Amino acid sequence: MRHPALLQQYRQANQWVLVHLFRREQGLMLHPEVYARVGNDPEQIFRQALRWAGRQSGAGSQRFLQDMLSRQGLNLDALPLSQIAHSEREAAALIAMRQADIAAGARSAALECGLAFIPFGWEAFDIALPRNIWFRHLFQNLLKCLRADSCQKAALVYQGYDLEQSGELRWGGD
Repeated sequence: MRHPALLQQYRQANQWVLVHLFRREQGLMLHPEVYARVGNDPEQIFRQALRWAGRQSGAGSQRFLQDMLSRQGLNLDALPLSQIAHSEREAAALIAMRQADIAAGARSAALECGLAFIPFGWEAFDIALPRNIWFRHLFQNLLKCLRADSCQKAALVYQGYDLEQSGELRWGGD
């Protein structure tokens, strides 16, 4: 896990904890007609003349796409970007409205807009916070909510979310 390594770069990191909130499935969102044409072969997808909806620099799905591209021996400059989306839902909407053919994003955003989805992995959402916050009732209530049946059911409805390890301490500052 790279999150603890990132935290340890800070002088006061020993006063923090890292808590796992959830995981989200990441991949490629495609218009169903495009998916019917190119399938789910990454080599085929990255070599097609598709209009990509990019994400702003620093977005998690943009970093995920960079990792996927590097495995294919490509970089972002090789993709013809048609637009920049500032959220995964915006990227999915651009594809649904035929203003783009493909974008990196989460399964939940793809399914919400009726798009095809090709999974490439899971992204962890962890939170770093001062150790004393970990013990506060408000934060513990947040973790209880994530573990509650209602939240677990919502994750099943939206698909592509894994809340199984919510609240686990990933790193204790030492």
